[in-house]
Amino acid sequence: MPKRKAAVKDYVQLVNGIPLLGEIVVWQGAKNSYTNVVQALKDAGLDHEVARAFMPAQAFNRAIKTLETKRVIEELSRDKHEVVFQLTQYHRVHNAADGEDELEYKKETKVHLDRTTGVITCKNADIRRQAQDELDRCLEERTPSDITNIVQALFTKYQAEHPTGELIRVRDQGGAYFVLAPHLAFVDRVKQFLDAVGGTVTRWPIPAGTKHGDAAVQESVEGHLRALVDEHRAEVAKFTTHTRADTIKAAADKINLLRVKIEAYAHYLDEKKAALLTGLDDNNAYLVQRAQDLDAERQANPTPSVDLDNKLLAGLDPASPRKPKEIKEAAGIEQSIPIHGRLQRLIKAGLAAEAGGGYVRKNGAPAAPQP
Repeated sequence: MPKRKAAVKDYVQLVNGIPLLGEIVVWQGAKNSYTNVVQALKDAGLDHEVARAFMPAQAFNRAIKTLETKRVIEELSRDKHEVVFQLTQYHRVHNAADGEDELEYKKETKVHLDRTTGVITCKNADIRRQAQDELDRCLEERTPSDITNIVQALFTKYQAEHPTGELIRVRDQGGAYFVLAPHLAFVDRVKQFLDAVGGTVTRWPIPAGTKHGDAAVQESVEGHLRALVDEHRAEVAKFTTHTRADTIKAAADKINLLRVKIEAYAHYLDEKKAALLTGLDDNNAYLVQRAQDLDAERQANPTPSVDLDNKLLAGLDPASPRKPKEIKEAAGIEQSIPIHGRLQRLIKAGLAAEAGGGYVRKNGAPAAPQP
């Protein structure tokens, strides 16, 4: 038996029968198939829908990695039916004119991916076969990282109904989490799932009634909740005059949710509970003041909605696709301002289009702000 597992077994025997505060849980995923992962979740009585099937375009982004040997693969266009990629080969050549080596590029072929069926078409039969094989593999394969994401999603969903049933980090780098004793039955089910897919789980029980154990749990819980309170304030600080009303309402609702969570942890927090609630009250006051200040700023500097649309059009190029960040830079729009919804409206109006992983201005659309 490995020394680590033997140490854990001895420790568990030592604390057997002693009331627990909870357990420190560490796990590692393993490569397996999507089919096996779904079945393992069902067998463990867990929600199998957290293991989502990959869409062909998503899986192809993984498959590309094995196809990129001495070639560049770029997305050329995308619509609701297919995605088109260009494969460009490159090799090193010696430039006699300057005596230096350089890379020479040559178009190889195009690959068309059906977004619904996952079928690949390509004039080059060898590349089509290789690309299809890799795509089929990536559609079914789940990596250790995928398994970890599934475990995280399971706990996220579980805590929606059990406020104290979340993973609490015990170190800043992550990877090791504290789970309170009332939720260890759920950990049992997660362990059953991980065992079935070839993963590993290590569980360290933390007994109640020890000076250092009680202090460590209180510190971990308080630090976890303090981080949530600080995160909320940082989110509110990013609000601008373009922040939607429903986003501000969501921030107010989150305060109430955090208050419920802090009360749920009261037994573990003891005297630290009061400071957290005070911090939450400060956040509430900050949110109210921030909303009032932004409202006053909007009234003092009204900006017609059409003006932002015109700026977006000015930031689009008819020939070269631009990503949202590039569009904002070209149009002089703050990076904090959301533009996805407006871009979709411009597309529906026939003024813009999606292409090459970005957006372009349609021919005939105004290139400069309109009065």
